[in-house]
Amino acid sequence: MKLYGAALSPYSARVMLAIRAKGLEIPLVDPPGGQKSAAFLALNPMGKTPVLDADGAVVIESAVICEFLEDAFPDPALLPAQPAARAAQRTVARLLDLYVLPPLLSLMAQTGDSTINAARLDKLTRGLDALEAVVSRTPLPAPAPTTLSLADCALAPTLLFLERFLPRYSQEDLLAKRPALAALWTAYASHPLVTPVAREMERALEAFGQRRG
Repeated sequence: MKLYGAALSPYSARVMLAIRAKGLEIPLVDPPGGQKSAAFLALNPMGKTPVLDADGAVVIESAVICEFLEDAFPDPALLPAQPAARAAQRTVARLLDLYVLPPLLSLMAQTGDSTINAARLDKLTRGLDALEAVVSRTPLPAPAPTTLSLADCALAPTLLFLERFLPRYSQEDLLAKRPALAALWTAYASHPLVTPVAREMERALEAFGQRRG
């Protein structure tokens, strides 16, 4: 098996964290010929990563890939047994995908138009408020040293962007008034599974900045 994606992408990082939490050896590789190549579009017509090639079975969309890994490799489990707790973790991933990551990534693109950037920041703020409410209402268990939950896998790369990358584009501390999310970031920042992925993302961001410069 192999995962087509990019180290800088929080979506690829989510899947890589799930892979490592499962103790699997699945490499992260570049899309064949690039994301818009005919070879890659045959795998995912949307031309987006990540894409998992699971011994010939193609699985797209990061949340679906993580659920596939949970089904295919159930031990260790990255979702709790209780239906309500499972729903809460899936809600975290859903909020990230719909209301947090889109405005966050677009804000980092920085058009130079202050009105557009302010609107993006407003959308991001509202998304984070919803996420904080959900995490406060149904707190995630503290991540174990050797594994993570699927919600952790989705949250850690996003909080990494907020804490380490976004200050390069915006001076607002978006975790300061969100204690539940701030506490999770504290737990993730030194987690032995998260720190290697964080270093990979940081190196990729530096390389991206050098190319743009």
